[in-house]
Formats: sequence, structure tokens, C-alpha cells
Amino acid sequence: MSKTIEKKKDFDKWMEKQGRLNDNTSIKKKKKGTKIKEQSWAKMNEKDEKSWDDFRNQYNGIIKNLLNNIDICNRRYAEEGEGGYLIQRKVYIKEIEEIKTFVKKKEIELGYYSNE
Repeated sequence: MSKTIEKKKDFDKWMEKQGRLNDNTSIKKKKKGTKIKEQSWAKMNEKDEKSWDDFRNQYNGIIKNLLNNIDICNRRYAEEGEGGYLIQRKVYIKEIEEIKTFVKKKEIELGYYSNE
């Protein structure tokens, strides 16, 4: 008997063991210990939901660092009275505002929420 015919018979036997299949039927593997996750066809084709922080998450570290720098400028100004710290503080605040504005516009473009 050829290998192709043997494989076909093995496959037919395996299909009989599986029983009638539908979208929610999990497939039983021949090997023990291997398990296939059961998932319906509808779930597989479902559009992935966007988490509210998917895009902005990458900017969190930058914003936290800028906020930390603002705190340092506030403390140094209070300790030393040097006016340069207030100037640099304004620069950091402007950077944060620019980043937050950019993130908001980009999230609207990407469809996270509408511009209402």
C-alpha cells in the first residue's frame, strides 16, 4: 500500500474520532500533552479593541521625566533663588504641553475617540 493511501486512512480514522465539527469545537491532537486553545471563529475574526493607553503609553516616561525636572527647578529656585530655574521650568512646561497636544491629535487620527 502506498504512503499516500495509508495517510488518507489514518486521517479518515482521526476525523471519525473527532466527531462532527462546528465553529466552537476544539480539535483533539494525536499527541498527548498538547492542548489546543478553544476559540470560536467569531472571536478569531473579531477586530482588536484599542486600549485607551496604547499610543500614549510610549510618551509616559518622557512626560514623567519632564515633570521631575520641573520639580527639581521648583526646589532649586526655592533653595537658591536663581531666576534661571524659572526660565527652564517654563521650557519644560511648554514641552509637556506640546507632547500632550501631539498625543491627543494623533489619538484622534488613529480613531481612539472622536474630536467632540
